[in-house]
Amino acid sequence: MRRLFASGTRALLAWGARAGVKPACGSGWLDSVLLGMTEGMLALDAQGRVIRVNPAACAMLGYEEADLLGLAGEALLHAPRTRQSMALRVGEYMGQICDGQAWLKCKHGGALPVSWRYQPAWQGHELLGGVVLMRNLSRDREEDAHRRLLISALENVANGVIITDARARIKWVNAAFERMTGYSMSEAVGLTPGRLLNSGAQSRVFYKNMWRTIRQGKVWHGELLNRRKDGTLYHEELTIAPVREENGRILHYVGVKQNVSKRKHNEREIHFQAHHDLLTGLANRRRLQQKLDESIPCCNEGRMLAVLFLDLDRFKPVNDRYGHHVGDQLLVAVADRLRSCVRGSDLVARLGGDEFVVLLDTIQAAEQAARVGRKILTALSQSLLLEGRDVTTSASLGIALCPHDGTDAATLLHRADQAMYRAKAAGRGRVSF
Repeated sequence: MRRLFASGTRALLAWGARAGVKPACGSGWLDSVLLGMTEGMLALDAQGRVIRVNPAACAMLGYEEADLLGLAGEALLHAPRTRQSMALRVGEYMGQICDGQAWLKCKHGGALPVSWRYQPAWQGHELLGGVVLMRNLSRDREEDAHRRLLISALENVANGVIITDARARIKWVNAAFERMTGYSMSEAVGLTPGRLLNSGAQSRVFYKNMWRTIRQGKVWHGELLNRRKDGTLYHEELTIAPVREENGRILHYVGVKQNVSKRKHNEREIHFQAHHDLLTGLANRRRLQQKLDESIPCCNEGRMLAVLFLDLDRFKPVNDRYGHHVGDQLLVAVADRLRSCVRGSDLVARLGGDEFVVLLDTIQAAEQAARVGRKILTALSQSLLLEGRDVTTSASLGIALCPHDGTDAATLLHRADQAMYRAKAAGRGRVSF
C-alpha cells in the first residue's frame, strides 16, 4: 500500500491543490491532502479492492471507513448496466487515466450520481492499483434543474427581460423582449440597449442619472419612450438591477420591462376627456380655467390677454327645426371654424350649449382682439351644408382684456359675457368690448 500511495502522489497533489490544501511538513502530508479534499477518494489495489478512503468519500456515501476497506470497488456501483460499463471502461484502459460518470450505492439504499476519474499507480512496469477520485453531481444537477427552471420562468413571463454585461452589452433577452421590440436575440446580443432602442425622447441628463444610480449598485426604476425595430414608438416601464460578485464588483445588469403604451394611451384619454368637450374636442371650462390661471400672472400693460365670449344667434330654431343631431353637427362645424381663426398658441373652449370662449394669449393692443373677433363673425356667417341643407348662423361676441378689465378668471369671463349681451342687444352679429 505504501508503494501505491507513493506512486499516486501526483494525482493526490493535483486534486489537493485544487482543493486549496497545503500539505503538512513531514510524513503526514498525504493525510493533510486526504483530509482536506472536497472530492471523494478511493485507493484500490491491483485487484480493485478498497485499501484507503478519505472522509469526503465516506460522507458522500454515508459509510464508515471500516465499511469500505477491503470491499471491491465495483460493488459500490448502483446498477448492473452502470457496473458493467464502468468495469469495461476501467478494464479497457487499465493502467491509463480514464473517467466517466456513475451512480454509486449509498449505505441507506439511495443512489448518488458522481463523476469519477481513475488514476493508475505504477512501480516500474508493475501496476499496483489506482486512485479513484469522484465528485458529487447531485448538487450540479440540482443547480442545473434550478437554472433550467429559472430560464423557463424568464422565457414565459409577460414582461421583457434583458441581461447585459457590466459594459451594458446585451448577453440574453427573453421571448417577451423579442415580441415587444421586434428584435430577435441574435440581433440584440452584443449591442447596447441604447443603440438598439433609443428613440431620442430621453435627454442625456436622463441617462446620466440612470447610469449613476445603477453603477452605485442601486436599483433604478422609470419610464422610457423607446423605438421598435419597425420604427414605431412605445412606452415602457423599466427596472434595472445590478448583479454583483462577492467582492462587490458589478458583473451584469438585469432589466425587466413592461410595455405600458396602452396604459399611457388610457391615461391620455382620461386626461383629454377631463379637460375637453366630448362633442367638439375643444377645451372645456376646467381647461379654460387652468389656462387663465397660468396666463393672467404674465399680463401687464405691454402684454395683454383677451377673452372673447361668443354665443350663437338663433341656434335654438336650428335645433327645433332639424333636430338635435343637426344641431350637434352645427356645433362641431362652428368649433372647426373657430380653430381656423386663431393661432396655435390661443385656446378655444366650449362652455356648454352654444357658448364658446376664445382666449388670445399675448396681444399688444385691443385692436388685435377686435380683428380676431371680426374674423370669427365673418367665418361663422358663411352658410353650412348639413345633411343636404344649407344652414346659416351668426354670433354675438364680447371681449374683455386683462389687466384692463380684470385680473382673475371669474371677473374676465363675467365682463366678456356682459359685453356679448351688449352686442346681442345692439343687433346681433357684432363685437363689443
